[in-house]
Amino acid sequence: STVTSTVAGFGGGGVYNYLGSVSSFTSRYRWNRAGAYGGGVGIDAGSFYSSGDVVRGNHSSGSGGGLNLNATTPVTVLNADISLNSSSSFGGGVAGIGVETQIEGSRIFSNKGSRGGGFAVLEGNTRVIRTVVAYNRNTDTAPQIYNGGGGAYIEAGDCQVSGCRFVGNHTTYAGSSIMLNANRSVSINNSVFTQGTGSFGQLGAPQSATIHLSDSTVGPSNMPGIWIDGGVLSVSRSTIHNNTGGFYGGGIQLRRGATASIGNSTISGNQALSGGGIYLESGFGGSSADLVNTTLYGNSANQGGNVYISPSSDVAFTIMNTIIGNPLSGGNCAGKIVTS
Repeated sequence: STVTSTVAGFGGGGVYNYLGSVSSFTSRYRWNRAGAYGGGVGIDAGSFYSSGDVVRGNHSSGSGGGLNLNATTPVTVLNADISLNSSSSFGGGVAGIGVETQIEGSRIFSNKGSRGGGFAVLEGNTRVIRTVVAYNRNTDTAPQIYNGGGGAYIEAGDCQVSGCRFVGNHTTYAGSSIMLNANRSVSINNSVFTQGTGSFGQLGAPQSATIHLSDSTVGPSNMPGIWIDGGVLSVSRSTIHNNTGGFYGGGIQLRRGATASIGNSTISGNQALSGGGIYLESGFGGSSADLVNTTLYGNSANQGGNVYISPSSDVAFTIMNTIIGNPLSGGNCAGKIVTS
């Protein structure tokens, strides 16, 4: 079935469901508009199952330009094409608000929203599996520390990303691929983040937010790879390469008390003015990084080609079975003197 060019004053421009159950197979929701939420489909306290749907060109003045999924039971979206949708609020393509949302085998392409151009997690738990999230952008005016999320924004609730590709997403501030709100977390496995544009990090985490990254690749891009502003970063079996970081931390920037644990990973080919590979900033309790079985090489900067450690007593940098060498410029390490 096809639902096209309809207008709703409140929720669900194409389809609105309250307390009911909707199953949608190979349907087309195109160019619909909603005054509040869910330009294409608005689910309000009901259930939703989607397979093979096309959700394209819809708009909402609230959250969820394409799909707004405020469901009381788990929601599944399979093999969907969610593209060219827009929202004046969270989630240009999709807003997940219900208890559990799973998006699998889908394409989230060229959507835009205030935060979370591709999708936004506003409540509950969202799993995104084997999905391409490409060329989305957020539209909030910078600078605001929590603004961002060209591909995805985690406002509340938590998110797991597995087997996905985030390509060419744009942020007005931080997190071209994924940006977290304070105290949120995202677990990422077997995914790629590349060609993002913006100011601070393809992946971004502010105070008390946590990024768990494993078996994944961050880069290349014309912005820092990972930006942790008082949050927590855990990296394992991953590659962070060929990101250009502007002033600080081409590969990873740790600031305002951020902490990082990095194991069995490679950080190479990144570039910044200070700390081409990793930059550790002082203040707010100081930043810290623990590296185990990790290689930093071929990064470049004016100072600290591979690592820059702010010369302050509150900054800690610990390595074990780790290789740091062959910087392209700026010396191997700069800043704080490390003697052992």
